[in-house]
Amino acid sequence: MKKLLAVVVALAMAMALSVSVFADTLFTLTEIATDTGGSITDGYTISGWNPSFITQYMKPDVAAEFVAAVRTEGAKIVITYTGDATMDILLQANDGANYTWSQFDEHYVVDTADGKKQAVFDAAAAVAKFESTASATGEGTLSLDDILNFGIGGEGNVVYLVEVTTDAPAAPAADETPAADEAPAADEAPAADEAPADTTPAPDTGLALAVIPAVMALAAVAVSKKH
Repeated sequence: MKKLLAVVVALAMAMALSVSVFADTLFTLTEIATDTGGSITDGYTISGWNPSFITQYMKPDVAAEFVAAVRTEGAKIVITYTGDATMDILLQANDGANYTWSQFDEHYVVDTADGKKQAVFDAAAAVAKFESTASATGEGTLSLDDILNFGIGGEGNVVYLVEVTTDAPAAPAADETPAADEAPAADEAPAADEAPADTTPAPDTGLALAVIPAVMALAAVAVSKKH
């Protein structure tokens, strides 16, 4: 019975661990969700100004999953790619015939073990910029509820994966090397008109101080004997 219980507990822990691991990835895009289609995992070369990777009216289910993911607290949009062009993302609204868009380029880049790169964008910041953009209809601002396209910029870069996750790689540590124009620390030698500190060693009073308690103890013993 004890062995059976141990097996059940082990399985439960393994399942809980699996759920927590997969729960970090909220959305994964491996196929272009537009009329052109095509695999991303084989490498999709960015050509032109922010080509769409998701178009809502063509793939509404994919767009809905993407919107739910980027609205999750702590979510990051992670794009795995190769290339040297600066990455950015674009959200475009279906606000009448205007199709107003918002471009977001704040991100950091980390290298992967297989020689690729990952551009990490804060989803909340990208959404906030989009939803604070005035609608071209003249009424209010844009909303993710009216999303039309999600695009990626970076001419010539090759994209292999797009994810929305709460477990994105951390930003690389800042380079702590001092700037070239940063002067070294000033010499802390005393000023010319500042008198040097007196370095004459103080008299060694350790012995005298150590003797005082012994003398007092002897005196106390003598007094006690008299009484």
